[in-house]
Amino acid sequence: MAESLLTTEDQLAIAVRRYPHGLETMNEEANAKSERRKAERASYKGESCERGGYVLSGNSKDFDRQRRMLDAGRNGVFEPAIEDALEKYRQDTSPETPNYAPKEYWPSTGAFRSTLYQAGKRLGASASRFLDQIPDDDLRLSALIEFAAVLSGSPACTISSMKQPYPLGPQRSNARIISASCSAEARRGPPMRSPMAA
Repeated sequence: MAESLLTTEDQLAIAVRRYPHGLETMNEEANAKSERRKAERASYKGESCERGGYVLSGNSKDFDRQRRMLDAGRNGVFEPAIEDALEKYRQDTSPETPNYAPKEYWPSTGAFRSTLYQAGKRLGASASRFLDQIPDDDLRLSALIEFAAVLSGSPACTISSMKQPYPLGPQRSNARIISASCSAEARRGPPMRSPMAA
């Protein structure tokens, strides 16, 4: 009778193939899965103790770049972070989708600035070699300022990034801030007074 039911009842046949010993098979699978999870957690804890974990924020599309930057801060290998910044520069200057925001707000500007700051922090003056890889004079100057800041012991400055897909004009303002990072003491030097102040 069981065999005849398996030939006529598709769902029953699938269940029997999946769990040949019924509840016993289900319990065995659940226990095996639980053991695998315990092993993975133990492995992760060991790796975290050795390398430290990640706390990432912002746009999830940027998480890989953030991880590479964190790794560079640990191992001193900043070439992948520079390549990430160069890719952002290619996006900012793409003829098809140029970024019309001021250069100081380009994502690539922020990427070069943060990379040079972290490279200077980790490698010291020898990180100056990365400045030569920045293809734009204005972006190179921004990165140089960050580099000089870290060598002088100043904190990292606030970095905001903006994407403006259209030329600036009175009728159209679709700029959007896509990321921002701050340090606890981002201001360098005394606050500037407005030239209009009496």
